[in-house]
Amino acid sequence: MEYKQLFLLSFWMVFVTIVVVHISAEQSGTDQHKLIKKVAYKVKAKKMKALKRISEDLSYTIYSKELPVGSESYMLDPDEASLALTWSKTVKKQKKMLKRQRKRQKRTIFEEDSRSRISSPFHKRMFPFNTAVHVYPACTGTVIGQRYVLTAAECIHNGDRLLATIDKLRVAMYRQDDDFDPLETDEPWSKAVTWYKINKVFIPNGWRWKLDPARYNYAVLRVSEGHFNRCMAIEGNANVAMSKRNRIHFSSFERFHRKDNPILLYRYCYMEKNSMTYIYEQCDSTPEALGAGIYYRFWKGEDNIWERKIIAVKSDKRQNVKLNGDKNTKLVGKDLRITPLVFAQICFWVSNSTTSCGKGTISDICFK
Repeated sequence: MEYKQLFLLSFWMVFVTIVVVHISAEQSGTDQHKLIKKVAYKVKAKKMKALKRISEDLSYTIYSKELPVGSESYMLDPDEASLALTWSKTVKKQKKMLKRQRKRQKRTIFEEDSRSRISSPFHKRMFPFNTAVHVYPACTGTVIGQRYVLTAAECIHNGDRLLATIDKLRVAMYRQDDDFDPLETDEPWSKAVTWYKINKVFIPNGWRWKLDPARYNYAVLRVSEGHFNRCMAIEGNANVAMSKRNRIHFSSFERFHRKDNPILLYRYCYMEKNSMTYIYEQCDSTPEALGAGIYYRFWKGEDNIWERKIIAVKSDKRQNVKLNGDKNTKLVGKDLRITPLVFAQICFWVSNSTTSCGKGTISDICFK
């Protein structure tokens, strides 16, 4: 009898233990599920906040005669903001990996500076010099597509309005005639170039709102008709720190007070310092070089060639910075880098395929 009671007591104890464990597991599972939902909600909220910030940060204004009131402001749609966010995160991951793989190298400062006048009619019509354009009234731009020119926002806009009405804005490019004879003497400026009207201007709202003008000092002009000049690609993921000799290049039209003969100048110099948003240099330039595309040569191993890509837009800003650990500061030029987000915005403006913008490429805009 006692044996039977002990058996029943043991059975009930085991049963109760199983029930308690089951209930605890259910409770734990519920708590875990709630925790997962809470974390997922926080992640989603964080992503939505990031998308909202990017949509606002990359909002822009289009000026065009085709619009009823002449201009209209736009925000990125969720899909475009998501693509920009994806590309920005991809770039950050790539740079972290490269930073781990890279051995620490001593930074060298090069004071050498060089500029040369491109006077040969033949060379003026050769890449990369034929990508430089004169932006009316007295700036420079770079061809980035068959109908698009990249320049600085301050070239054409003062933060409140366009410096010239849309019907007066124009750009000049050296003619690319099929029957051009490279042995001929150079023609006067008025005959050597073709003027193109501008039918659309893209300006970041950050420039108009004067939030941080230096960060938004870029603009894209859309010419009214196609041309036959080459264009230069844009790099939104320039890991310039990988090279010991960070040589940068740009070309610009200068001396516009000589109405019949502005000159095309090519320069190279060395980057003194760079940050996530700016590059700092001591290039010998004038205000007329404002808006020029600063490019860098990247080694393309699979094709065994050097590839030129724009990594920054020339500005008229200056800043005192410490170079190479010096105690004293030095006044240097401060130019806007093509960051992943700036690249994404330009891509949305000029590309027919916004999907490629999330992969770091601008599809089918260069005339080859």
